Formats: sequence, C-alpha cells, structure tokens
Amino acid sequence: MRMLRAIALFVFTFMGLGLAACGPAPQGDAVAPVGQLSKTVVPQAYALDMKIDPQSEVFSGKVVIDVVLKERGRRLFMHGAGLHVTGVYLETAEGARVRARYREVVSTGVAQIDLERAAGPGAAKLVFD
Repeated sequence: MRMLRAIALFVFTFMGLGLAACGPAPQGDAVAPVGQLSKTVVPQAYALDMKIDPQSEVFSGKVVIDVVLKERGRRLFMHGAGLHVTGVYLETAEGARVRARYREVVSTGVAQIDLERAAGPGAAKLVFD
C-alpha cells in the first residue's frame, strides 16, 4: 500500500504541473505566487522514468516536461510540494542546456526554478533528476 501511495504522489505531483502550468516571475523583487500560476510557460508533454524499490519509502527518477516558453525569462514557478530535486536544467529547441536551480519557496508547495541565463520564447524541455 505504501508503494502505491508513493507512485500516486509522484505521478499526481508532476501531472499537476500541467493543470497549474509554470510562469516567469514578475520584474523586480519577485514574490512567489500563492494562487494560480501564470500561463506564460505551458507544459505540452511529460516523460517519467521512475526507479521504485518496494522496500523503500522514497523513489527516484527523471522527469522531462516539454514546455512552450511564451516569453523570455530567467525564473519559473511551478507546483512541486515535497520533491527532492537533485538536478534541473532547461534544454532549448536548439539543444543548448541552461543550468538551473530548484527550490521550494512557499509552504503550499510552490517551487522556484532559477535559470543561469534567460531563455525563450519557444519550445524547450525542463529536465529534473
């Protein structure tokens, strides 16, 4: 039962990204949104590669989210409560990797992704380890 709960949590967390979308921060001193997120970064597709050990309470894996960046920016917000993300980067349509940092910034589970440099507009992939 614990295994089923862990799988459900993982899948629903990442599928919830599509419902909430992602969004760049406003200019100036950005404050993480606590309600609905912006639609300026729109998820298109998800690829989940999970490693699950039935004897463990944790799991690991890689998630790739195809997105469309509606405008240029360096900061994105998404829903991701309680996730331990060890690595994240954005891959542009041209194949360039933009290093990023992931951190949960609001107790409701809103996470912030800071890109090393501005990206967009256009298609891209967010890759999480």
